[in-house]
Amino acid sequence: MRYLIFTLVRIIEKIPLVRLYQVIEFDKVSFLMIPKSGTRSIRDARLMLDGVLSGDSITVFKKNLIVSQYYRFLTLKQLDVYIKKKEVYYVYRSWDERVKSCWRQKIKHGSGYYFWMYYPFIRPKISEEDFSNFVQKLPEPLREKHFSSYADLTLLSDLKRIDLSNLDSILFDLVGKEVRSNVTNS
Repeated sequence: MRYLIFTLVRIIEKIPLVRLYQVIEFDKVSFLMIPKSGTRSIRDARLMLDGVLSGDSITVFKKNLIVSQYYRFLTLKQLDVYIKKKEVYYVYRSWDERVKSCWRQKIKHGSGYYFWMYYPFIRPKISEEDFSNFVQKLPEPLREKHFSSYADLTLLSDLKRIDLSNLDSILFDLVGKEVRSNVTNS
């Protein structure tokens, strides 16, 4: 039942004007899950703590089923309250890099149509230039979580920033093993 709710909320949060923040909990810290900023590595680190090793052949469905119990979906106001009680990190990656990575993974190498809510402006096989131009013109409230600038996070003074380049060492400290889930295709 929890996984069904997890999946429904993940669908709802893709709708423009809906802004929820995914937080995944570890024992002593939590991570704000910002798309294209180490989320797969963070999820896999959480799995490793549950005994699922990165070399295990396990489907994405099963991975998400296991980790769904550690996710919270929060509004900005709820997130502000949450970070006053628990140490929360977010991984910084520039907006341009996130959008380029998003195009590469979801459009260029994508197997399905991920951005259905923006059709016909974003469509399968759209060029990177056209994709970036459209996304840049979208007003922030209409941006899906992959395109969000997350400028509102600057309002949260207790939120701790990690640069993407430091994520691997931080996850190693958390789980005691190397977590290598971040795969980039050119």
